[in-house]
Amino acid sequence: MSTADSPTSADRALSGTREWVSAAGYLFVLAPSLLLAASAWSDSSPALAFIGLILVAPLLRAFFGDVGDEAPEWSEAVSNALAQLPILAGLAYLTAVASLATAIAVKGWNGQDLLWLGAGLWTTSSLATCIGHELLHDRNRPFALFVGKLVMGVAGYPLHEQEHIIHHRRVGRVDEAECPAADESLWRFTSRRTAKVIRQVFELRQLRAAKGTTVQTTVLSTLVVTLGTAALFYWAGGWPAAAMYALAALSVAWSMQAITYLQHWGLDRDTSLATPKGGCYGWEDRCRLQGWLTLNITAHTAHHLRSTVPFYRQVPEADSPKQPAGYIILLFAAMVPPLWFWLMAPSLRRWKESRPDQPTAGHALICLRR
Repeated sequence: MSTADSPTSADRALSGTREWVSAAGYLFVLAPSLLLAASAWSDSSPALAFIGLILVAPLLRAFFGDVGDEAPEWSEAVSNALAQLPILAGLAYLTAVASLATAIAVKGWNGQDLLWLGAGLWTTSSLATCIGHELLHDRNRPFALFVGKLVMGVAGYPLHEQEHIIHHRRVGRVDEAECPAADESLWRFTSRRTAKVIRQVFELRQLRAAKGTTVQTTVLSTLVVTLGTAALFYWAGGWPAAAMYALAALSVAWSMQAITYLQHWGLDRDTSLATPKGGCYGWEDRCRLQGWLTLNITAHTAHHLRSTVPFYRQVPEADSPKQPAGYIILLFAAMVPPLWFWLMAPSLRRWKESRPDQPTAGHALICLRR
């Protein structure tokens, strides 16, 4: 390379600045916690978090668009910063929930306002499970694991660690409720999977968690966090606040099974999907904002294939099935089974016939090419 072609210090500085700006998008993972705290302390907007995450966030896809095909190459400094982000986000979520309880005690929120705050807590906690998920995969850092368990306990889903290990081992199994059948509704699958998850936790012979800890001990320690959080809300606002938290926690538990439905619907291990991936397929989405908010859990096939790769190095697989819309839109569509099948059946058929040539929504809210 000639001297003229060599990057100058100014070029390197500009490249480094662009890299930091690109990485800064992941700071959106802090937004739900900030919105929840703002809702709690607002004088007139207890619905702020719910409206911001359910109604406004999906619209931002039109602005941010999709990610590219190649995994980004981060410098060591940026990689180290991104590696700490899930811990920071987890601590921010825990602080936001504590702030919510404090605000209820100080401001005396009740009645309809508690319902809006509970809806905001549900959406924030559901997104926080993505943070907990990333931390629980980081098994080389004890503090990350500790924060991950706290996040899952406070969110109200202490079963996640055990459930998720089994899910990775049995992905694509319809009979094990790890994958919904193509003719199965959201409501039937979530009922079937919830019963299965509860049952398997108490079957010690099926699984032992990391470092020889029994399943029961791991679940109980996280369950204590959930009960402690319920007690915190009872202290803050009595039975109405405790009921708000309980309803939000139950909704988070349902949401976890519903997201599994969105991620794996129709992708069972049948002969038509015989590939070197061994049935490890999941519906993926390239939405840049959604990747930021969920720490790239939307690159779901990639996650199942390389679960130890950190979120900031994951990109969707080229030949994976692509969702025609984001999680929030699809979740509400799935609540109406005829609408879900009308929307998704063509996408599944098109993927089976023509992978890897799959369109994505891009800057549109929905990609429906029937």
